[in-house]
Amino acid sequence: MKRNIFLLALLMLVTLSFVACDSNESTNNNDGPQHIVNTDIVGHWYLISWNNQTPEFEVYLDIKEEGTFDIYQQTWSLYYEHFTGLCYLNDNIITGKYSDGKDWSCGYQFDVSKGKLTLTSQQTPSVVSVYDSCLIPQEIIDEATTTRAEEVVPFL
Repeated sequence: MKRNIFLLALLMLVTLSFVACDSNESTNNNDGPQHIVNTDIVGHWYLISWNNQTPEFEVYLDIKEEGTFDIYQQTWSLYYEHFTGLCYLNDNIITGKYSDGKDWSCGYQFDVSKGKLTLTSQQTPSVVSVYDSCLIPQEIIDEATTTRAEEVVPFL
């Protein structure tokens, strides 16, 4: 029951994030990857905290120096889903566009310190996600690339 309430709250928050963010925040006119100048954010990250709570779901984020990203998430499914796309940095704000052309729900202010990446959404109310530096397990990458559900909402 507690998990169902949490999942319902998560669904409402994700839905709200699509409505609350200004679509101009994450729009970028460049169609190709850009070299990421702030290499602190480049790397593999594992979600350890979501709004000051331990999440009941898993998200791995891989941000590459050439301006691309991979998300491996197990949020609404028993299986990991894989999403790819382009990401852009403007000062300490990261935005992105999925490979299907849809923008991230909003931009995120980021901070990297002591092996942790903190993303704070630019929406009201803001969502704070903390990631730990990690290696993404190969079995998750293998599973996620072979299973996809079109109705799954990407985490960012």
